Amino acid sequence: MWPKRLNPKPKFTSARGRKHWGLPAGQAKDLEAELETTLGVAGIGMQTTGRKIHLRWREGHETSRDLVPLLEKISAGAPVQATVDVFVSNIIRTETDTMARGLSLSEFYRGAYLHLDAKRGGEWGSFSFDLARYLVVGNAGSYLRLPAHVVREIDDDIPTILGIARRNLFQALDNAEVDVQRRRSGPGGEYAYVLRCSSPHWSSAPIFLDWCVQRFIPGEDFSAGILFAVPQPDMALFRPVTYGDDLAEGMATMAGAALTLFASDKRGISPRLHVSVEEEIHTISDVTDNSYLLYPTDYLVSRIKGT
Repeated sequence: MWPKRLNPKPKFTSARGRKHWGLPAGQAKDLEAELETTLGVAGIGMQTTGRKIHLRWREGHETSRDLVPLLEKISAGAPVQATVDVFVSNIIRTETDTMARGLSLSEFYRGAYLHLDAKRGGEWGSFSFDLARYLVVGNAGSYLRLPAHVVREIDDDIPTILGIARRNLFQALDNAEVDVQRRRSGPGGEYAYVLRCSSPHWSSAPIFLDWCVQRFIPGEDFSAGILFAVPQPDMALFRPVTYGDDLAEGMATMAGAALTLFASDKRGISPRLHVSVEEEIHTISDVTDNSYLLYPTDYLVSRIKGT
């Protein structure tokens, strides 16, 4: 029923177990795992080739680094976790500083967008329990997240910058080519709208949630609320809040689909289901070891019970 991500790109995986980088096999394995984990938390994919590492940010920015300095420190007895933390932090700082210094003010304004992504520090405002707003800058599908202190060095008029970034995002979404499908997994309420788009801004569509469902799912009644999930960068799930068993079945279907789709993509954004009612957003599912738990709001419970 549920489609795989649109236009899959080569996965950034390592050759674990085949490269020892001049280190004992166990130590090399620990180092590679630590790199993958630390970079993954920052939203960066990695691919190792010899003693070089190629990095790709979720937002599309790419760069490469020589691993030799890191390997020399580990070989000399430096602690793996702390050394990797410094290595990754230095890369992120260098790339953001370089990006910021290389932009004129007009280029910055043209390339600034609000983005929605999993919370992992440096956000420009919370969106939900697990999602936050970020400011990214770039062009042609290659964007890099900029923290507030870097942006202030370019222009300290933060309200104006955020307003421009929001307008740029809206324009990108309005111009996007979106594939809309109503997917059903059962005879009752087990359905959702799957909206897929290759735009690097698509996962940020919930920032304009009401507009989004009116624009791309016209004719559906979302007046009682919107169930939504953003499991992958190029895919979002939407469904109207209905009532009775139809709503209960729909919530379970969407929560399960969000978790499955999130787990199938290393770039996954969130495995959780959310609901928006009168522009108030709640996260209504969570993840266990191998499944999900639903936590419907009182409003949703009353709709299910018909009270």
